[in-house]
Amino acid sequence: VKTSVEDVQKKLLSIIDSSTILVGHSLENDLKACRVQHANVIDTSVLYPHAKGSPYKNGLNFLMTKFLRKSLDRKDGHCSVDDANATLELVKLKLSRGPTFGLMGDNSLEGESLFRVVERGDEPCRSTLVVERGA
Repeated sequence: VKTSVEDVQKKLLSIIDSSTILVGHSLENDLKACRVQHANVIDTSVLYPHAKGSPYKNGLNFLMTKFLRKSLDRKDGHCSVDDANATLELVKLKLSRGPTFGLMGDNSLEGESLFRVVERGDEPCRSTLVVERGA
């Protein structure tokens, strides 16, 4: 089976539009590979930055273990569906606990909801689509 970048772009653009929110982990690599730019992205590698700062990024399994006390099952290899579900769980946790949750030095379990931040409109908002490697 031979699939071109253009084929992938057509398929992707047939299921999303400019208002679609993409949710995923380290999405810039996936979007770059597809040669697609998208403004509405929620990326867990950005929501939960590495303690050493950029260019370092926390792995998805590390974030799951640290914040949700769960581990991704990799016995049978990578599973895009499991990764997508894990990413959504981490985003829901961030939304429920507030914008500073998961940041270096913040161990609080309470904070302002991201929905409230967006509602106020005084901070830039980014949204996201789920794009998983191997999917």
